[in-house]
Amino acid sequence: MKRIFALALFMLAGMAQADTTSTPIKPGTYTLIRSATTVQTGFATIDACYAAGNADWAKRNEGSLITASSNYRCRQDSQFSVIYTAPTPIPPNPFPNGETQTAQCTAPETGSWTQTRTYTWNGTAWVAGAWTPATAPAGACTTPPPPTTACGPTNLAVKIDCAKMPAATWQGWDKPMFTTNTLYPSPGDGSGAFRTTCKWSHMAFDDPMVYPNQPGASHLHTFFGNTGTNASSTTTSISTTGNSTCNGGTINRSAYWVPTMIDTLDGRPIGANNDQYVGSQFYYKTGYTLPVALIKPVPAGLRIITGDSKGNPTNPSRVASYRCIKNGGATQADIGTAQSTIPYCQVSGYTIMRMSITFPQCWDGVNLDSPDHKSHMANAIYTTGNQLGYCPSTHPVAIPEISFEVEYPVRSTDDTRRWRLASDNYDVTQPAGYSSHGDYMLGWDAAVMQTFVSKCLNTAKNCGSTLIGDGREMVVVP
Repeated sequence: MKRIFALALFMLAGMAQADTTSTPIKPGTYTLIRSATTVQTGFATIDACYAAGNADWAKRNEGSLITASSNYRCRQDSQFSVIYTAPTPIPPNPFPNGETQTAQCTAPETGSWTQTRTYTWNGTAWVAGAWTPATAPAGACTTPPPPTTACGPTNLAVKIDCAKMPAATWQGWDKPMFTTNTLYPSPGDGSGAFRTTCKWSHMAFDDPMVYPNQPGASHLHTFFGNTGTNASSTTTSISTTGNSTCNGGTINRSAYWVPTMIDTLDGRPIGANNDQYVGSQFYYKTGYTLPVALIKPVPAGLRIITGDSKGNPTNPSRVASYRCIKNGGATQADIGTAQSTIPYCQVSGYTIMRMSITFPQCWDGVNLDSPDHKSHMANAIYTTGNQLGYCPSTHPVAIPEISFEVEYPVRSTDDTRRWRLASDNYDVTQPAGYSSHGDYMLGWDAAVMQTFVSKCLNTAKNCGSTLIGDGREMVVVP
């Protein structure tokens, strides 16, 4: 910490000296007030964040920047945000008296206090004074009590409050649902694409693949599609029973599930987006690796898991990613960069956080499952261009590239820096989201799947989220 602090002061002094060549700084004392809230372990931690922030404060105020926002890591399990507020009128020097910074660390502990520090310009360099008070007052940091109605396996790092478990408001259709329209797909971009929208139907501590017939044994999952999915589900029960929360109703009884997103502030499970006419997207595409004509329907009874449910911060899974999306993704600029951990999504209009998961699309042609629920599948091999690749000889059968895009609404009271997956059962000082994974059990009507594979994928058409390619249109979820 002393090394960081010293470096910050060195940079601060150097920046101030450089600035004097264009904007002389009047000697004197200038005051910076910082308010710290929700810190991890008290003054020692927040001081390290301050030290990291000092140089940036100096740097940002060298030029004409009036307001800015910047993030720092306050230990790896919490976030340090700085919001700059400039006084009016804007003084000409880079350390004007009265400029304020509000610092916030989001972590399991809460509390607040204010510290004051002065900087004195001696004509050559800035001299930093001591913080007042030097340490956090007694009781400034407190740990919220654990959920009083905690539930689920007790050996998991992410605690869940059963009393805050949401319930889906719609339990799907009990029959096939087509409109009376006759519509045909448009040409694609050289690839074929079909997708469907599904709302989440329920949450449960179940996993019929990893913990078959063991209700309550798993970390918490959020289920989409088949409303009857539980610890005892089989490929037969999935394909023949249960309502469907997907476009088109029971033509698609497939079961899709992911680890539930949890707000660690109070153990609240967060439901995926179930707004009107909105849900999460589940894709069946040719992808850009394999020739479109090679794609075959998903074989009846197929079960797959992809991703790393254990979570490995040193070797993150490449099949999962996260993005912040502002204004519903109205423009490309509103769609954030993909990253391997849960990002900080600042609320701006209609804001969502998207978790994407992609499955391999080459099947071994024999096994509908495997002991690890992964080995019967493999990734396609890209060669010299789009649609010119192939499946490995060990897994020669090409099926649609299945992917999940699960979207979570970010409301004005949310802070995604507190969010973790229910499966993030690794060191909580590491960033959240490394354990993202997806589970899939096929439940499509075989004739409908054959139709969209042959009419959408094999012909490189874009069928969107409602067309199956033969003129029929699925009814959209309400």
